[in-house]
Amino acid sequence: MKDVRGVGRDGLERKRCENDEETKGNAWDDGWVRDLPRRWEADDFMPPKKKGEPTRFLYVANCGTGVGVDLDDVKLAFEEYGEVEQVVDGNVGKGRGALVYVVFKTMEDAIQAQEGWSRKKDPFIGGRKINVQFAKVMLQPEVQQMTVAAVEDSTTLDLPGLRLFAEFVTVQEEQAMLQEIDKGAWERLAKRRVQHYGYAFDYDTRQVDTRKSLGGLPKWTVSILNRAEKADPLLVGFDQLTVNEYRKGVGLSPHVDTHSSFGDAILSLTIGGHTVMEFRKDGLHKSLVLPSRSLLVMAGECRYGWQHYIPHRKFDLIGTEMVSRPERRVSLTFRQVRQTPCTCSFPNQCDKTTDVGKLPPVEQNFVQEMYNRIAPHFSSTRFAIWPKVKHFLETLASHSLVADVGCGNGKYLGIRPDLAMLGSDISEELLKICADRGHDVAVADGVHLPYRGDCLDALISIAVLHHISTFERRQAIVKEFLRVVRPGGRIFITVWALEQENPEKTINRWEPLPQRKEKGRDFFVPWHLPLHRPETAAAIKDTQNPTEGERGVEFDKEKQAVVFKRFYHVFERDELADLIESLPNTEVLEILYDRSNWCISFRKVIN
Repeated sequence: MKDVRGVGRDGLERKRCENDEETKGNAWDDGWVRDLPRRWEADDFMPPKKKGEPTRFLYVANCGTGVGVDLDDVKLAFEEYGEVEQVVDGNVGKGRGALVYVVFKTMEDAIQAQEGWSRKKDPFIGGRKINVQFAKVMLQPEVQQMTVAAVEDSTTLDLPGLRLFAEFVTVQEEQAMLQEIDKGAWERLAKRRVQHYGYAFDYDTRQVDTRKSLGGLPKWTVSILNRAEKADPLLVGFDQLTVNEYRKGVGLSPHVDTHSSFGDAILSLTIGGHTVMEFRKDGLHKSLVLPSRSLLVMAGECRYGWQHYIPHRKFDLIGTEMVSRPERRVSLTFRQVRQTPCTCSFPNQCDKTTDVGKLPPVEQNFVQEMYNRIAPHFSSTRFAIWPKVKHFLETLASHSLVADVGCGNGKYLGIRPDLAMLGSDISEELLKICADRGHDVAVADGVHLPYRGDCLDALISIAVLHHISTFERRQAIVKEFLRVVRPGGRIFITVWALEQENPEKTINRWEPLPQRKEKGRDFFVPWHLPLHRPETAAAIKDTQNPTEGERGVEFDKEKQAVVFKRFYHVFERDELADLIESLPNTEVLEILYDRSNWCISFRKVIN
């Protein structure tokens, strides 16, 4: 391979690789390609997605230095199948070494190794039972992503509300800011470090808690904000700052800054090195160079209606040249914390849309997606029949038509063979388990049940409403229950109680979320998925390409498990009863507290 390097007039390093056999056939035919590493790193790989296509790279779960397995032992164990080029420590959330990547010299040897280990009766290395699958490298996805060449003039993008001010700070100011920033305390996320000022930003909920101020912004930001106001008098009132440090190859996943948390304009100052930011909306893609010391302003349509992101890669196409990213870039993002509801005209991107039928991001990411990931393990723990639910079902007349909304693995669908039971859930993976057991099920959000009105004799919804993130959606779901149940039909609902029987082992260990102006409290509740489980590799497939919320997983070294977060709204006393009684055509039959749950039985009446 002939390696041709050069430095352009802007000081950015270019690289051209000619006659490179490994890069033939990808999206670029002009010879400009991503730097191929001589020493592989964990970030160069993607975990497998189910049964992946064969490659010369193997993904080995439950193995590595983090679980006491030496990399030399791994290499020795795999060398019986061919020449091993390298063994790379993997990355599981915030932990290191819970998996490894084995790089073979040839794909044929890797295939033999994968098949060989799959046939082994006891596939152990260093006392650890391993799972071996094919991995992919980031090269091809990166090349495919770079379909839009970046421009250096923001006005050519024709993107309303987008402005770029070049050389907004001097070289001396840039160096002084970097020194001040490095004196501060860094918080480490999955792939980058951050600092927060004014208010802390919660990357899971993508919100701020306005009751928890961190104090004012640093004094060294005053001149920046004064200069911004001088450039545009509307750029005022910024009271929250997030400092991000990006190493080479690390980016930012597509997102829109939360409408409900932040105001109309967002400022982003780039120092320490340049990058390329991309924007997308309705299939349109635009790409802009952010030079070092430049200030980006996003307002109006650009701020509210377009997703922005920085692709995870080490080189960018700028004009017709491939440009190497710097080893380090620091961004300063200034926002104004919103004190009033968002009234934007972009409901598709707004988290405070009035459409209760739209699944909010917190439910999509931390309920639907989480249960899809942990479905087999979750199902294996859900077999006990709750006596209160069994009693309710036993009181129904034979041949009653009954729906279980949020049926999970379907453990209640077969209690009484003389009942016609229908199941629904938002998790496709849990419903696959139900279908394999012969149950009649359908994928559905509780707001839109696939049943005609007044058709059901009864309905149960066990441990479901506490996964719903807003009062409006909880109310809409109960209204839907009432729609599908006939007059006189009965409904039984259970939710987790704030009044836990053993709080030291439950609620005191959960992660509280910012308090909202409604009853109950919101939490993230952990689910531990053991590393030895066969589905663990697939469950963590997104952890090396997390979303803006860094919502991958964490690694519990002590328990040898991957930890997933699940969203819960935990109900306080009378909250569930108040919800039911707020709706017409309801008659409460029984309210009870059982095993740290609030339960309610009620019927549909016609007034």
